[in-house]
Amino acid sequence: MRFKAVITTLILIITGGVFMGLFSGCSANRYTVDYCGQKDLYKRAKSSYRAGQEVTLYYPYIATDTDYYFYLDDERLGFSYEDKKGIVIRFTMPEHDVKLYMTSDNTMSVLSESKLSEFGINDLAELGADVMLINYYETTPADGQVRELVLKTTQDPEILHLDYYQRDSADEEYDVKCCTVPADMAEELFIYIWYSGMCSWDDGGVCIDGVLKVCKFYDNGSYTRVSTEAVPTEADTKVIESVGEQLMKCMTLYMDNQ
Repeated sequence: MRFKAVITTLILIITGGVFMGLFSGCSANRYTVDYCGQKDLYKRAKSSYRAGQEVTLYYPYIATDTDYYFYLDDERLGFSYEDKKGIVIRFTMPEHDVKLYMTSDNTMSVLSESKLSEFGINDLAELGADVMLINYYETTPADGQVRELVLKTTQDPEILHLDYYQRDSADEEYDVKCCTVPADMAEELFIYIWYSGMCSWDDGGVCIDGVLKVCKFYDNGSYTRVSTEAVPTEADTKVIESVGEQLMKCMTLYMDNQ
């Protein structure tokens, strides 16, 4: 009888511990998001999230001649873009209620000029020829596969040079292609880089194993490098990939016309 009593006590203790764990998990603190009357504009928007939860929202209503700004409380958020989904906004829910709001400006060509100047590029002609503006590089170390795209200036400030290098294994020679593209390509990419938040990424973050992807861009006389060796969150690998995708689309388009 004493043995049964001991077993019964242990079962009650264990069962009680399990229920306590379940209830404590369910009662994790949740905090609200005030969308400032714009909640219906975001896809997947919820009224509250758990502290520490990774939040992903989609803003599909985009005009090509409009400059968008997103703020969490008073801090501006970086964002990326995905086809058929629009602007992708990600943040980690803090341990307090927050306010998320968006502002926009119709800026047309002024937008491009102002964002280039943020990188110290007031006039492409001042940089001279053969200055690398943007480099995208990806490799699979296990088999030696490499893909690289390099966007550079030329003597003509209205025209840029785009090189493409591809190798399927470490034993093969590089397949090299090149073409010229309009200078607007750089303006569009630097706008994306600016709003994606890559300029403010630091050495901390999440390390993504497997394929290494790197974006390196001109930044006020030197270069900023970001890679999947350290991204703020795993989802931000898409931000880096998007630079390569845009360069590759440009290469395909203009190679067919030259």
